Amino acid sequence: VTFGLYKSAKTYLSLEQAFCIAAGVQFNGLPTMQGRVAYVCAEGDPKRILARVVALCEKHHKDPDEVLSPDRFNLIMSPVNLIQPDGRIGVDTLLKRLDDGRGPYQAIWLDTWAKMLAAFGGNDSDAESVMPAIMGCDRIRSALGCSVVIVAHVGVSEKAQDRPKGLSDLPGAVDGGTKCVKEGDGRNALFTFSAVIQRYASDDYVFTGRMIGAQPENSTLKFLTKIERARATLDPTQARMLEIAREFGEGFSVDRWRDAVLAANLWTVKKGAR
Repeated sequence: VTFGLYKSAKTYLSLEQAFCIAAGVQFNGLPTMQGRVAYVCAEGDPKRILARVVALCEKHHKDPDEVLSPDRFNLIMSPVNLIQPDGRIGVDTLLKRLDDGRGPYQAIWLDTWAKMLAAFGGNDSDAESVMPAIMGCDRIRSALGCSVVIVAHVGVSEKAQDRPKGLSDLPGAVDGGTKCVKEGDGRNALFTFSAVIQRYASDDYVFTGRMIGAQPENSTLKFLTKIERARATLDPTQARMLEIAREFGEGFSVDRWRDAVLAANLWTVKKGAR
């Protein structure tokens, strides 16, 4: 499960994970096992979602016509009814569509959990909705032999933000979970992704990204190194101080750097106090 508050980059992260598997490229430096993926995206405008996948093709230097095909990346733009099997959006209908003899799937994403529950009139605070829907996810995993990733919202209260929205049941039903957190606003916002639900992996992971791109629909995540993460938290004055130090190159004295900072009016000295 991938979860977080509204606008915490859950879909951006999930689309890139799915893309990297489909395209056979590394995800943030981690190796992937290339294979077919299906992404059920029931939130957002289909054209904008498609534009995000095309932007990922540009980021990873891949041909959209090659990646966006049923043999690689199967993008589905309607929710799946995980309880009632028949009908246009029933889980059996989905399985028949995906089980097409073109090869096995590595993973399928359900984005978002609330939309999947709403497909049969349920909601994420009702145990009578959630637990049968989890069984529907198990059916998909068993039928396709792949991982199923749920994308879920969280509650707004601080205590509710460490688990998917509504129930304590869901974390116990999954093997791993990534929490998405947004810090800041606008194009300078930072997004932190951390493993907070893990059943099998022994080591935790945390990584940070920021959006690059002129518009939301063609933006992608740029994952930051630790040094880049530290720089991103600097205010403009601190950032300019760092630039001055870099302009000097290696081997400069602290006094020289201090004098340059004072000359740039970035730091003042009054009555012996700094």
